[in-house]
Amino acid sequence: MVKPCYGARLAAEILMRYLIRFFPEITIKTRPVRHRLVQVLRRNLRIMLRYSIAESV
Repeated sequence: MVKPCYGARLAAEILMRYLIRFFPEITIKTRPVRHRLVQVLRRNLRIMLRYSIAESV
């Protein structure tokens, strides 16, 4: 839920959707390796998004 006190610009940034595409090197790996790489990617994306949202406030 977006708090109205943040303003329309921040609300629009929070509600944006991102399309993440894997490099072919990730898709050809074995399943366990691929899952581990995807977990690292998710963690890095969460950190990056938290940082960018905190910066815009």
